[in-house]
Amino acid sequence: MTTVEVDSGICGYVSTIYASRISPSTIHVEVQSDCAMVMACAECLNELQIKDALNPRRDGWVHKLMFTHIRHAGCPVPTAVAKALEIELGAALPKDAHIRFKQQADD
Repeated sequence: MTTVEVDSGICGYVSTIYASRISPSTIHVEVQSDCAMVMACAECLNELQIKDALNPRRDGWVHKLMFTHIRHAGCPVPTAVAKALEIELGAALPKDAHIRFKQQADD
């Protein structure tokens, strides 16, 4: 099982994603979150077909499924779910990702 924790930033919500492969073609995803929009996604993510979940041209693409409930385009949770799937499937290695905002000097 792959577990990923996401601190979404200014909203203050923390989400935990659990991904586990349950068959050669299916992966189970469980999400726990303080965010109601993310939790609304939980049921649609329960069992995903691997060939669809990571392919942006398919209806079962994880981002497409999640953004039917999430209203913030910059929400990092759908990407974290995709990353958890890739790691659970052996298509990526686990390494933390970060988004950092740098202060720019006035000209």
